[in-house]
Amino acid sequence: MFPERQLTALAAEKAALLERIGENRIQCAEAAAQAARPLAWADDAIARLRSVPVPPIVRFAAAPLASFLLKRWLASNMRKRLFNGSAEETAETAEPHDRNL
Repeated sequence: MFPERQLTALAAEKAALLERIGENRIQCAEAAAQAARPLAWADDAIARLRSVPVPPIVRFAAAPLASFLLKRWLASNMRKRLFNGSAEETAETAEPHDRNL
């Protein structure tokens, strides 16, 4: 049906494809483990919070405060990553007539 050369070439391509699939699986598992680290940290924090005898009103007040602080921290980090050094770049690359504004 197929000549021997084509079969050999197909076998080599199949072996290379299986190798790439194996590498991609490893990379995917590593990325998933890295993405799950913050979730594990949060789960541990919640478990510790539940083990401490704290009045329910304190727990009720702590959840929104923690959410607010987390949002501020995330927003601050995103702002730093997105706009780090962009002010200097725009001043240097601006047109001469834009600098006088």
